Amino acid sequence: AIGGEDLYMPEGVGFPVGGDNGPKYLMMEIHYDNPNLETDIVDSSGYRMYVTQTLRDIEAGFMQVGAWTNINGHFIPPGLSYAHNKGWMSSDCTTAALPPTGINVFGSLLHQHTVGVASSLRIIRDNVELEPIDSNWNYDFNYQNTIIFDETKLIMPGDTLIMDCYYDTSNRDIFTLGGESTSEEM
Repeated sequence: AIGGEDLYMPEGVGFPVGGDNGPKYLMMEIHYDNPNLETDIVDSSGYRMYVTQTLRDIEAGFMQVGAWTNINGHFIPPGLSYAHNKGWMSSDCTTAALPPTGINVFGSLLHQHTVGVASSLRIIRDNVELEPIDSNWNYDFNYQNTIIFDETKLIMPGDTLIMDCYYDTSNRDIFTLGGESTSEEM
């Protein structure tokens, strides 16, 4: 993402690839944004992956929490300085999706587009709200980086996750819809 730095797994952590249980294919997806239709831009993005036959002790994975990135998930009116939208992962969902021992989250990438100004991923366990998994109250579209936590955060089956997103559409005169384009929102 824009402004992001290299992502390195913590010691002893790796993504399973191939074999009986790992993915057989990997795909790299790049989103280009060239609103001025400039012709002299050179793409220097890339991906370097190291593969080993020696499995790591801890398997990593990705989990996304948020609202649908279409009109059903985002329909933000113009002229608002602090619009609020929420995405949920219910306790039924975490119960069905997570192993009985839960998962340890070692990092987070809170992502929005150009009208995003703040976001927070909250966690509720046994009807008690815990410290947020991650919060960014000064979101900058030009600096999107994975934050590696000093200590892992545990998500258990039965937890509810709430993704709070805040937007500033005070300079827009049309609705902002959800979508992949930077003029849309996530």
